[in-house]
Amino acid sequence: MKKFLAIFLVLTLLFSFAACDKNGKDDENSTNPTEQTDDNGTTNKNEPSSKKEEQTTAEPFVNPNRTEPANLFKVVDVKNYELKEGKPNTTASSGVTFIAKRYTAKNPVNTIPNTVSVGSSQFVLHQTTLKDIVAQGWTLVGRTDVNQAVKAGAEANAMIKNGQNEIIKIKVMNKTANVAAAGDCVISEAGIVKTIKNDSEWAKFKLGDTVNTDSSYAEVVNGFGNPKNITVAEYYKGNTFNYSKATLVYEQKVDNITYTVSIGYTDENGKATLESFIVSAK
Repeated sequence: MKKFLAIFLVLTLLFSFAACDKNGKDDENSTNPTEQTDDNGTTNKNEPSSKKEEQTTAEPFVNPNRTEPANLFKVVDVKNYELKEGKPNTTASSGVTFIAKRYTAKNPVNTIPNTVSVGSSQFVLHQTTLKDIVAQGWTLVGRTDVNQAVKAGAEANAMIKNGQNEIIKIKVMNKTANVAAAGDCVISEAGIVKTIKNDSEWAKFKLGDTVNTDSSYAEVVNGFGNPKNITVAEYYKGNTFNYSKATLVYEQKVDNITYTVSIGYTDENGKATLESFIVSAK
């Protein structure tokens, strides 16, 4: 009996030591960083990182060298306009600051032609139908077709392409009081937007006798007069002027039809490039 008790006590002590050793290793693993040994036998500690990714801060937009489209305001007198300017809006990650301005003419007088010419093709806004354009050799691009139903008073978007693979973005309007086929609807809008890339080239067209899709500020103003509205978006990198975008908007109302022309430019390094030209009659 005594021998049995002695053996029992020895086994109890052995299990106690094993338990203590295991707990010690668990505590050590929970408090010490993981160690790894590289190929050279050097021990590296992989400590958990508590640092968050730092964001870069751009140069403050305080007192910039402010620059507007100089060539535009050589032919348009800003004294004839009321100016509303938005607050500077800076993107911290890029350091680019955007300022929006809107110039509104005090007494605008605009004359807008209603005939669009592309080579030998011509169509008159609010008169020429989509079928008329197709008969001149243009084809429809995309889902719109001449048989598509258009609700009374509604419009439908379309793209047309000529034999030279040049395209124009258009809208057709149903002027009737009933549902009509798109082919019987009149052209209510035509334009190009060069910033939108297409498989085809944007067509060069002329509005009236003088203004076309390559016209400068001066040519547009000489042809149509002073714009009703001018919107300017100025972009600065830090406090240095980068470039601007200017849009000239014209408007004229004739026989309950409002004709509108919007011509947009990108103005950089003193050179203005026409990027969009849209004329509508509604």
